[in-house]
Amino acid sequence: MKKEEDKLRSLFQNVKLDEPSTAFESKLMGRIYAIEKKKERREVVKSYIAVACGIVAILGIPSLLLWMLDVKLSLPGVFDFDVNLPQLAIDPFIVSIAGVVLLLLIGDTLIRKRIREKEEKDK
Repeated sequence: MKKEEDKLRSLFQNVKLDEPSTAFESKLMGRIYAIEKKKERREVVKSYIAVACGIVAILGIPSLLLWMLDVKLSLPGVFDFDVNLPQLAIDPFIVSIAGVVLLLLIGDTLIRKRIREKEEKDK
């Protein structure tokens, strides 16, 4: 029993406790890198979603307001004429195709970026 205690004591005396091991440091830095990349990816996804929502808002809100209010536009001046907006017939099939195309485009961009990140990480 004393021999085992002496062996353990000698092992612990030889170990330097002032500095962490290089394996610990590399694991810690790898974890920090992974967390930062995850945060960066979230920010990129949020920005893509914000851009897509902005485009929809820029095009959709004025069109919806003009359509709902059935606004007649007239330009006073030399030429006096009325511009009537036609009744909008929204085809759900075309809207769904546009939505799918937009989602595929966003997904393709995200997948390509992720592949690039993995290639950079492996180098």
